[in-house]
Amino acid sequence: GIVSLSQLETRFLIIELEDGTQHFLFGPSEDRWYYLDEIPYYIEGNEAVAMLGKEGVLEKLLPVTLPKSVATDNTNFVKLLVKKEGEKLSYRRDDHLSGHFSTLVRSNDQSYWLHKFALEQDSLDYFSQESFYPYNLDVSTSDVSNFIVTKNETGTKSISLKNMIPQNIFSDSEEEENELYNYVILPFEKSIKYSVYYQSDVNVTLNEKNDVFLSNSVGEISYKSTQVNETIISISLTLIIKDRYLDGPEKLKAFEELLMKWSEVRQTKTTFNE
Repeated sequence: GIVSLSQLETRFLIIELEDGTQHFLFGPSEDRWYYLDEIPYYIEGNEAVAMLGKEGVLEKLLPVTLPKSVATDNTNFVKLLVKKEGEKLSYRRDDHLSGHFSTLVRSNDQSYWLHKFALEQDSLDYFSQESFYPYNLDVSTSDVSNFIVTKNETGTKSISLKNMIPQNIFSDSEEEENELYNYVILPFEKSIKYSVYYQSDVNVTLNEKNDVFLSNSVGEISYKSTQVNETIISISLTLIIKDRYLDGPEKLKAFEELLMKWSEVRQTKTTFNE
């Protein structure tokens, strides 16, 4: 396998409590800190060596396999309710982040990472953080400037989520280039879901659905618009990365397919009559 210098330099403690349970504790890095049992994503699943001893004397070495998370542990769920009354739009956005998404937002660059998720630190109405696995973090805001509704020349309207969702499946700020020939390790498995509801004070009707779907060995992408009732339409966008190790041409091709489909989804618009 591939081992980076940062992996070799990482140190941690194994703490044994009175009830006999053992826990991992990683010290802070330059830009972030970790809760008990929180594993940095770049060393998840790695083989490590524990040095056991007492009074400064090394007694034995013990191999340790670090735990690793799955897509359901690292989530970014966004619910946005848009209400139209006359010519005025009001918003309510609730975000739930867990696992490594929570770690990123808790970093020293909190405002930077919130901005990456199309949130602004100064506009948050609510911020709540749990200190136990998977470290759920919840934020809310009524100040949403990146939701786009445009009126078309035909008289229809279109909703675009382009400015709300990440530009890339993994932005270059989450992990530096880590490709080596035909072997790629993605930062972590993850699940992202955006649920958007547009509620009008008059009847709305979907004009065209433009649904998108792709599922392969690496992940899944779906975009679906739905007529909820006479005055509400919804858009659901899901991205799941279920494999980190792209250890061959077939996996690389599958990931490239996801990249192309994600680019397509970012350009997709939901058109409706109002």
